[in-house]
Amino acid sequence: MEPVLVKIGGEIVDHPHFLKLFLTWLQQKYSQNQPVVIVHGAGKQVDILSKRLDVTTTKHQGRRVTDKKTLEIFIQAMAGSVNKKLISEIRTYGLSAVGITAADANISTSVRRKPLNINGQNIDFGYVGEIEQINTTFINLMLENRFIPVIGCLTWSNDIGLLNVNADTLAMKLAIALNCQTLMLLTKTGAVWDNSNNPLPTLNWTDFQTGLEQGWIRDGMIPKLQTGFKSIKNGVQEVVICSPETLVNKNGTKLLKNEEL
Repeated sequence: MEPVLVKIGGEIVDHPHFLKLFLTWLQQKYSQNQPVVIVHGAGKQVDILSKRLDVTTTKHQGRRVTDKKTLEIFIQAMAGSVNKKLISEIRTYGLSAVGITAADANISTSVRRKPLNINGQNIDFGYVGEIEQINTTFINLMLENRFIPVIGCLTWSNDIGLLNVNADTLAMKLAIALNCQTLMLLTKTGAVWDNSNNPLPTLNWTDFQTGLEQGWIRDGMIPKLQTGFKSIKNGVQEVVICSPETLVNKNGTKLLKNEEL
């Protein structure tokens, strides 16, 4: 059975109600012998720790600029507090999980991201990785032995070493490499919302472009949806934007290929 890949953000890890809903769903899937791979971010925790240490946070369209100080904060939060908190909470539900990052066990190999042109300006994102290779050997070994992989979004490059990597991008790359049929991107908002502030049950590429033009798709939802549609293009059958509250029945926003309409 192909694994389901679920990406959760740091804000969900620190939200007791959302975390309980997610772990109840995970426990159910585990009892049904459905393999699940978890990719997590730590954006909220990095923001809090950066503020505490007086380190400026800079983002462009939801993408974080990672200088050396921010990278150190990322390593502490991603490989440390957030990852281990998740492992601890999962164990309270009687489940077996292994907490790692995508830099472990040769899971990912990356290069430093080249500057991106955003609104006519070239933005250097610093110590941010673009994944070139994925190795699923260790992940498959965990799944075969009924362990739940919990993977933080740090990657590794030959010339620099550890790099920050976008959690949605890592989730997409792993979902494709693991032949996942379903990729679920969990957010607190639970869906994509239209211009009238209504949740959309489905969204195709054409409507995504319309949302960009009209401004009701903006900020961090832009790269999230770009990643979702790229996942579909590369073989993932189902991509759903949802929250822990809508996870069970997938009542979030399902991304569609245009021909599915």
